[in-house]
Amino acid sequence: MSFIFAFIIVVGAIFLGVYLAIVSSPNKLIIWISCGIIFISCVCKLVINIRERKKRKKKEKKDEIKEEYYQIKAERGELVDRGLPMEYIDGLGDHPELQHYLNSAEKLEDENKYNEAIEEYKKCLSHPRATNDNKVAANILMGNCYYNISQLTEAENNYRQALVISKKVKAKIERLRGKASGLGNIGLIYSDKGELEEALKYHKDALKVHREIEYKRGEANQLGNIGIIYKAKGELEEALKNLEDALPINRKIGYKRGEASCLGNIGLIYSVKGELKEALKYHKDALKIHRGIGYKLGEASGLGNIGLIYLDKGELEEALKNLEDALKINRKIGYKQGEASGLGNIGLIYSAKRELEEALKYHKDALKIHRGIGYKQGEASGLGNIGFIYRAKGELDEALKYLEDALRVFDKYNLQYGRDIIQRAIDDIKKQK
Repeated sequence: MSFIFAFIIVVGAIFLGVYLAIVSSPNKLIIWISCGIIFISCVCKLVINIRERKKRKKKEKKDEIKEEYYQIKAERGELVDRGLPMEYIDGLGDHPELQHYLNSAEKLEDENKYNEAIEEYKKCLSHPRATNDNKVAANILMGNCYYNISQLTEAENNYRQALVISKKVKAKIERLRGKASGLGNIGLIYSDKGELEEALKYHKDALKVHREIEYKRGEANQLGNIGIIYKAKGELEEALKNLEDALPINRKIGYKRGEASCLGNIGLIYSVKGELKEALKYHKDALKIHRGIGYKLGEASGLGNIGLIYLDKGELEEALKNLEDALKINRKIGYKQGEASGLGNIGLIYSAKRELEEALKYHKDALKIHRGIGYKQGEASGLGNIGFIYRAKGELDEALKYLEDALRVFDKYNLQYGRDIIQRAIDDIKKQK
């Protein structure tokens, strides 16, 4: 019995009761009893219907919030296990003074003092007895330090300088080692800028050279980086194939950082596929290795990825704990991209908790950093996140402004991850208006 029908009968029964009260009839008692039964049953049905309608509305509201949350979540800036830059330490040779600078720089890097490490590598570069091999290696290592603190322009300058000098190196293997390291690391710069096709080209060129000289660590490194690019493009099976090809190579040669990076990125793919239990296992395995080797950037990345799994599972407090721990580490080591992604993801938690003003603050802080370091995917995602929050607040004009800005960044840099959901949100807002 529908709500409207029950309501009509109840009203009708009341009117019939009033009518019987003022007229006489031989069957008045029977009609009264019948009306009473109908009235009571319809009132009960009416009460049940009202309760069901309230429950349905509450569920619809929850579904609306959940759907809105998942729209925002699709635009998150994941704390991916970033592509690993290639090192080229052998190129510094065995000159005692150069080895002293190298050892000093490596110690500083282990302490996350990248700017101080750069100064030590500069001493290698300017040493009067430095050969072309030494200069290639010093430029690669300096570039890696800049890359680790998200100074992409400086990193790219060093990598390109290494490529130029590598052409002058006489020994073929050393010349190709330097060339491949430079190519792969330039690919990382393009990846961080969101220029995925250009990044893929550099990584594939580097992979070809590493395979030519049968340098397994370089091969595994580039397979992993290529997997990360395909993941960013949404081609998950191709991404998984490359990462699973890289993982056994890293294990065979005992390169723990490469192994952990592969595990973390495989975990991200399972997360995107919705296989959260499997994803969590990979991320925890990666975190264990990163902690074991004292690699703070990797530890922060692992904590962040685990936080996102708990966010997916709706365990918001556990998610917040992991993400805040990751944020502290990224701030301490000066990794700006990790800091920005962490801020954005904490913003998502506050969005899920319906604390929209707090969420907005975190997303705006994240956007400022992404713009400062030139990370276009992060900028596009940040603009989208802010747009969704304004939409949830009912401020449609402001929401539309941010979402359209996000779409322009997506299209200008040919970014695909999250573009469709931004377009749908824009279309929905325009229909509402």
